[in-house]
Amino acid sequence: MRTTSSKETLRNRLAERLRNYSKNMLLLIGSTTKNDKDWVPFEISYAVDTCKIPIIVAYVDVEVAIRNPSAFSHLWPAALKERIENKTASCIHIPFKKASLIGAIKQWSFNNKPNGGGLGIYNNDTYQSWGIK
Repeated sequence: MRTTSSKETLRNRLAERLRNYSKNMLLLIGSTTKNDKDWVPFEISYAVDTCKIPIIVAYVDVEVAIRNPSAFSHLWPAALKERIENKTASCIHIPFKKASLIGAIKQWSFNNKPNGGGLGIYNNDTYQSWGIK
């Protein structure tokens, strides 16, 4: 019983923070992210379905500009894939690089969502300004 109540408490606190303090969600995507069947799906669904905040999808093993996010769909958790496909998610896809992370976190919010629905990307000029090819 203690594990369940502790898990429920954590979910409630996470939901409260997403709802009251978050302007976007940073989702780190690696080779095993899609395997999480508990916290990652909960956070994605709550961020998109309830909070309506954009998701910054950062790929940890990518060093270059993301030009075709669909090419990474095999790495997406089911909750993200479903929301991209049904066009309820607003996402920007970036490499896990300091400049792109800072740029995306500063730019995207509830009131300023990326174009492209769930498949938003930055243009070549932006990547060039960050020193990313």
